[in-house]
Amino acid sequence: MKSIKVLTVIIVVFLFYPNALYAANLQDGIFGLKWGSNLSKLSGFSELWSKSNVGFYIKPNEALTINDFIVNEIIYGLYTNQFFAVYIKIDTVEVFGEFRRYMKSKYGIPKKTMSLKDELTVYRWKYKDIKIKLKLNQKNNQMKLAFYYTPLSDKVNEALHEKFQRKSFKFFPIDKNKTSVMFPLLHF
Repeated sequence: MKSIKVLTVIIVVFLFYPNALYAANLQDGIFGLKWGSNLSKLSGFSELWSKSNVGFYIKPNEALTINDFIVNEIIYGLYTNQFFAVYIKIDTVEVFGEFRRYMKSKYGIPKKTMSLKDELTVYRWKYKDIKIKLKLNQKNNQMKLAFYYTPLSDKVNEALHEKFQRKSFKFFPIDKNKTSVMFPLLHF
């Protein structure tokens, strides 16, 4: 019964959103967009927020219909004007469950992490150069599905890490021949 439901969802996605066919090969891109594309140069995209080399865009009035569930909040991430991430806000637990079942059938059993302090559950999959994260925050009932193109997303993480390290407390070098090591103060 579950496999029939998943197959129905896939068929509905392909019928109502033909560009979803491009999502079948995530290595090349998603929703008809190639990883690395400059979305600010494409028509229909509006900048939501940007700072330094990172920007986020939306495509107003864009909506996906999946088995009568509407997903209409999609954010596209750019790093140095290159498309590297997609964030899809999920409004209901039913849609969250559909995505989790589909990802599990397509990419296998996910790595699952849970944080009791933050009440956050994250399911992670890896497919070639793509990281997929499905997140559920029990505190505020926010849910999202994210796709990251790692050749670019890793650079975003490195840039943020470097920025953090420049601002962190520096310990003096223990060995005179080595440079000082930087540690975030009281960061566990």
